[in-house]
Amino acid sequence: MELEALRMAYDEIKKGENTQLFRDVVQMIGGRLGPDYAMDLAWCEMVDRRADQKKEKLENELNAYRTNLIKESIRMGYNDFGDFYYAHGQLGDAFKIIIEMSQFAHVSSYVSKAEQSPEALDPVTVAKLRCAAGLAHLEAKKYKLAARKNKVIDNLNFRNFLELVPEVRELINDFYSSHYASCLDYLGNLKANLLLDIHLHDHLETLYGQIRHKALIQYTHPFVSVDLHMMASAFKTDVSGLEKELEALITDNQVQARIDSHNKILYARHADQRNATFQRVLQTGDEFDRDVKSMLLRVNLIKHEYNLKGSRKS
Repeated sequence: MELEALRMAYDEIKKGENTQLFRDVVQMIGGRLGPDYAMDLAWCEMVDRRADQKKEKLENELNAYRTNLIKESIRMGYNDFGDFYYAHGQLGDAFKIIIEMSQFAHVSSYVSKAEQSPEALDPVTVAKLRCAAGLAHLEAKKYKLAARKNKVIDNLNFRNFLELVPEVRELINDFYSSHYASCLDYLGNLKANLLLDIHLHDHLETLYGQIRHKALIQYTHPFVSVDLHMMASAFKTDVSGLEKELEALITDNQVQARIDSHNKILYARHADQRNATFQRVLQTGDEFDRDVKSMLLRVNLIKHEYNLKGSRKS
């Protein structure tokens, strides 16, 4: 079975251009299939020479497309490069091309397939795959999938990397410690640098807005009423601006509350859990009482043979 599989692999590989895989298969055969399945150096040299020529041609074409700023041609050039690398077994380079083309749907698919591989992956490969998946989720605006608290501040290994960027470490800790003003200050200081990030710059305004909204929601959640003056002070903003932000969140059903614009107080619409619990208990008691009375009545009727019989027809 092994030799037959190697024979089929040898024949199939020679139809393509992956010379490294060809060399690996020949080494696995080890001369067991005779001279017809030995190392073909002439074929390898010919394919490698042709590959070098094709790569040079693709590079020249892509450079020309970039110079002329023809977007569709640039996309096709990258696509040709990806196919070239894939055909020659250079999967790492092909993967980079996909990232550069922003085909993140393909990235997620390939990462999923790689993680389901029956062969055990080394930790470095797993880390690279998860980084690629994170970038794909970021590009697709799936921010919750791209970041997880237990993977950041609760992760001892990752916490060591946060020590290299203390501002990021502090803003994350401030957010989860409800020190929102300090957290937003750190975000403001980092914004100029983050706008230069090739992956984040398109998402930065959206992410900043969502972080601020999340902070506002978390601030209001524990309270029955909130003084907007105190809240504005906590977020280092003015009351009128804060009121507009809260109005938008209330309209979007992200905050269950109403605003007293005259007194500048936010009143939460929390359900009265105590009263609701009493009402449920009373209702359950009434239902139980009714069921018990019905059962007792039925038992007494049966005991005294009070059975309703239908009249006989003559």
